[in-house]
Amino acid sequence: MKAKLDVNNKVSFYWPEYGCNGKENTKVSDLLCHRSAMFGFQEGMPSGPWQNWEVFTKALESQKPFKEPGSAQGYHALTYGWLVGEIIRRVDGRHAGQYFKEEIADPLGIDFQIGLSEKDFDRCADMIMQLDSGKGNPIDYIKYVPNFILPKRFWNMKEAVKGGAFEGREEDPVGYHNSPDWRMAQVPSANGHGTAQSLAKLYGILSNGCQRDGHSIMKPETLDYAIIPLSSGPDSVLFGSNITFGLGYELGKDSMPVGNFAPKFKDAMFGHAGVGGGVAFGDIDNQLGFGFVCNQMHEVKNLYKTVNEIMDALFAELEK
Repeated sequence: MKAKLDVNNKVSFYWPEYGCNGKENTKVSDLLCHRSAMFGFQEGMPSGPWQNWEVFTKALESQKPFKEPGSAQGYHALTYGWLVGEIIRRVDGRHAGQYFKEEIADPLGIDFQIGLSEKDFDRCADMIMQLDSGKGNPIDYIKYVPNFILPKRFWNMKEAVKGGAFEGREEDPVGYHNSPDWRMAQVPSANGHGTAQSLAKLYGILSNGCQRDGHSIMKPETLDYAIIPLSSGPDSVLFGSNITFGLGYELGKDSMPVGNFAPKFKDAMFGHAGVGGGVAFGDIDNQLGFGFVCNQMHEVKNLYKTVNEIMDALFAELEK
């Protein structure tokens, strides 16, 4: 069977309206490994309901990139979900949440949703974010610091903040991420709802041949291809961090975490970390999946302290 998606094709092959204003040669792989230079919205984050998918994708498809696509890695914190999600919709016809539910979650019994069902609200813990003080994101203030004062390693970070990589919206109240609109929306990069067990199960299946009980998520060789290092830091958005990405996955290869600002990915790990301090990954060498979630965001300098301690304990046991 011929694959529906070739990651080496231009984005415009699947999403014609995207191919304008300097984005004509952007490849699908550039989106998947955070090299499309579309880490924010040029005109600010669109207003209105989070559930209005087209408002966000229309804004992204029409704007120019912040630099030449493919030239540098810059973490697409929120825009990743709409960019990759729209590719899924264009190729398959379904939104990312529906695709995940019908092709992965339901067949494999994985308790995870992108676009939370209203009937599951009472199972959902409220998120407590460091930014809920009403004082805004401390990172935002970097855009007011002149370059001659700012260390050079933060110049790209300043441009990313000015471009909205971590942008909020003045219209959103404190705790908006606990609102029905946010929970029910499909923002595949930011508002998946599920359990640690569900994430561990998903990555466990991927780390053991990508199939279980007669249902396959993908071919093992597809995963092998997806976890080949494709891009690495310094990441122009994440403080110049040395983060390595494959096709959609953060990788342990060549990762050099410092302190608890980053999770201790290493060796054959593939997965992703969340801004609240949660982490999920697969480990093919050890044939395991791992998931850790929390509903209270850690302070930035110790963002991954808890999960790193759990990971240290887990791998100490495996090495016995």
